[in-house]
Amino acid sequence: MEFRIIFKTSRKATIELLHGGVYFADEPYSVYVDGKLHTTSDTVVCTVDGLTPDTAYEIYVENSKERSAVQQFKTDYEFV
Repeated sequence: MEFRIIFKTSRKATIELLHGGVYFADEPYSVYVDGKLHTTSDTVVCTVDGLTPDTAYEIYVENSKERSAVQQFKTDYEFV
């Protein structure tokens, strides 16, 4: 199971499953942020929200058959 981060802001990141179908994933999967379950989804594109600005995170996805590699990213700095 592979995914990529296709968009990120100071408080959100959007991921896309690779080889997962056109709109729906082959099966539901869970998204983990820093080792904790954040959300579950059944679509190929999923937004992870509620993040803190200017913070490093580790994210991975998992379904009933396999688990992806951990990817690291940092949210953008938020300015007013």
